[in-house]
Amino acid sequence: MTDKEMIYEEDEINLMDMLLVLRRRKWIIVGIVFFSMLLAFLFITVLQQKEIRTEMVVALDFEGIDKGLYPDGSIFNSKDIVAPSVLNKVDVDINLSGSIFVEEVIPEYIREKIKKDSVFVYYPSRFKIVMIEREGELFDSYKDRADVLKAIAKMYKTTFEKKFIEEAIISFQFSDDFIQTHEYDDIVYIYNMRIDLIKEFLEKRMTDVGAFRSKENGKSFFEILAEISVLKDIDIKDILSKINMFNLVKDKQSLIAKLKYNIKNTEYSRLKNEKLAKISFELLKTVRSSKELKQDGKTIGSEQSNTQFVVDTSVLDKLKENDYVFYLIKSSLDSETQAIEDGLAIAKLNDRLEGFSNDVVIYKIDDTQMTGLLKSIQNKILKITQNANNLNYEYLELKFAKAIGIKNSPKYMINYKYKPVKILSLAFVAALFLSIFLAFFVDYIIRYKKNN
Repeated sequence: MTDKEMIYEEDEINLMDMLLVLRRRKWIIVGIVFFSMLLAFLFITVLQQKEIRTEMVVALDFEGIDKGLYPDGSIFNSKDIVAPSVLNKVDVDINLSGSIFVEEVIPEYIREKIKKDSVFVYYPSRFKIVMIEREGELFDSYKDRADVLKAIAKMYKTTFEKKFIEEAIISFQFSDDFIQTHEYDDIVYIYNMRIDLIKEFLEKRMTDVGAFRSKENGKSFFEILAEISVLKDIDIKDILSKINMFNLVKDKQSLIAKLKYNIKNTEYSRLKNEKLAKISFELLKTVRSSKELKQDGKTIGSEQSNTQFVVDTSVLDKLKENDYVFYLIKSSLDSETQAIEDGLAIAKLNDRLEGFSNDVVIYKIDDTQMTGLLKSIQNKILKITQNANNLNYEYLELKFAKAIGIKNSPKYMINYKYKPVKILSLAFVAALFLSIFLAFFVDYIIRYKKNN
């Protein structure tokens, strides 16, 4: 037998011995591996800290999202989906702000395109609402987690609809005493402003919508625009003409009252001056008669007492002066002249009064009638505004019905700090090597004791 054959036979015997050892000590190997795998499994399921991830896809489909904008042109931010204003309205007693996130859902081919072309810009329309928590930290069941994500998506949808549907309306309010506390001209001016705003709103909607009709009353934006145009071109013009006539009549009536007052005062002045002229003339006659009697050596007897008149104190003072005769003549003439002028003024005032009185009789309207007409127009404005808002709400509700959509039910995943497969694989390999080593070691100890 050659040396090579002896070495080969010796190696073969050694390999066989090793296999025999493993066979004899197989329960040691199986036991150690089994116990190690059991410990690894316990570590994965019980001892290792688990992270629970719940996610739900939300798809956005509204005008502007392909450009990263809201329908009104404002910038869209995916964080708006889980903004504090949304989370605070979700009916839970837990602070979700640190556990809720939003992730963009980007198709794989888009990712490849972004990698190849750094200038390429993509605005996603699908997003994941993600909730991450340690096991048992926030919720105890999958249903609770799923309900919270659904509630967040629903609240974002509600917030979106409130902004772009419910708030996209025309809001006009008139106080109960609006007509009573404003001038007629101011009221019509405010009405015109309201009507112009409604017309502008309806014209914009007609450009966007076309012939959209209400399912409730069958009206279109064009028909409501026609109603508001009739209100402006007919009702408002008619009330303006009535207000102008009302103001004209009111001014003339005030002028008539003033003319009557002036006529009365002038008539009083004329009578006063006529009486003063008469008194001055009578007094002059009396003075002259008294002077003539004295020159004849006669005195004025008691028969002069039959002439009774009232003399102002200033007249008596003047009589003491030497020129009292001239004063009496002047006073009489001045009073008579003033009385004549007053008479002419009265005639002119009466002529004006007669002319105004005949002109005003044609048109008669009072404040009650005017208030009723203005109230009627106000009610028409409010009614047309309500119809426009209802039609606009129907249109926007239909337009944004699918603006926020839930694309799948919430998914539930458990993440481990250390991957379970990796831990089990490492545990198996380590246990196998350790068990083989122990198997040879135990077998060696036993053989050694037997040989000794």
